[in-house]
Amino acid sequence: MIVFEPEPSELIRAAVGTARGQTWLRPWRLPQASEKLAPATLRRFVGLRAQEQGLALPGFTAAELAARAWAGSRSDRQLHSKFQLRTLASRWAARKLGGASVVVAPSNAARAIFAQAHNARKVLIFDMPHLRGLHEDLDRERDRFPDCRFLARYRAPEWAIVDQEVELLLADEVWVRGFYLRDRLRLQGVADERLRVLPWPGQVIEARPIESPGLLHVLLAGLAAARNGSNELYKALQARPWLRVHVRGGLGAEPAAFLQHPQVQAACATSLASVHAVVAPSLCEAYLADVSSAAASGLALIATHRGAGSVAPETLFRLLPTPIGDALGEALDALYAQRCQVQAAYS
Repeated sequence: MIVFEPEPSELIRAAVGTARGQTWLRPWRLPQASEKLAPATLRRFVGLRAQEQGLALPGFTAAELAARAWAGSRSDRQLHSKFQLRTLASRWAARKLGGASVVVAPSNAARAIFAQAHNARKVLIFDMPHLRGLHEDLDRERDRFPDCRFLARYRAPEWAIVDQEVELLLADEVWVRGFYLRDRLRLQGVADERLRVLPWPGQVIEARPIESPGLLHVLLAGLAAARNGSNELYKALQARPWLRVHVRGGLGAEPAAFLQHPQVQAACATSLASVHAVVAPSLCEAYLADVSSAAASGLALIATHRGAGSVAPETLFRLLPTPIGDALGEALDALYAQRCQVQAAYS
């Protein structure tokens, strides 16, 4: 088995495991001793690349650093350089296949490899979002919320979208991160026997909700961004004085009126343990750590199919439709009523 890992990826390593007979193609690999020699500003970057095993591409790390310097803090440049580096590394990897019987490669890095692996079983790990679907979702929400400028911030190049579609045609197996993408690919004609949802266990936390009679505390999963449903939660919040929302601010968080609302407070490191529920009304394909941790910890979870990630829809407190409409407010009402009943039973 040959596994291509174009950048350090916990997902790829967890999906493939550590069985014998594997050859890892890691263009970014550096000698283990390099971590000790790296300057403090690059220690984490180098540490992730200091590996014992894997074939490396000389000079690739220099290309990564150059791309990193060019992109800076601009997310559009970061994403564009990610696509370019994956394509560059995949062409190198395609020449290293030999007579492998199984080849594993991630999305937007598998086209050249699969085209070369004529007699191998080809496994595609869909670790990038489904780009055509993502663009459709972002365009729809941009038209609904023209004041949310981050909805129009970046679109992947057309060649990257085409690469994904060709990879799907070439792959014998497709491993995806969540049930939403599995169902979308089914509708596109990908057979069930070719699809596998990768489980992604969340961190178990000891939930100790805030003692606040008459109030319901919820955490918005991920950044408080329009693509994560901040507008929908803002709408639900305004008619519910008993609701308290914990959110993560930062670059890309919007709308401003939501973030400044008196019933909204900034999330902190302990917020997940101190709320009654997590809401993930995501309008785009998303894989949020708060969602998997909420599921692992037994917290109530309200989510769209796009936002539920690898959490099975039937295990949610409420699965939200698309478009969401009033369904989020109704789900919060039901959860609040349940909490009031529990409080009454113990009072």
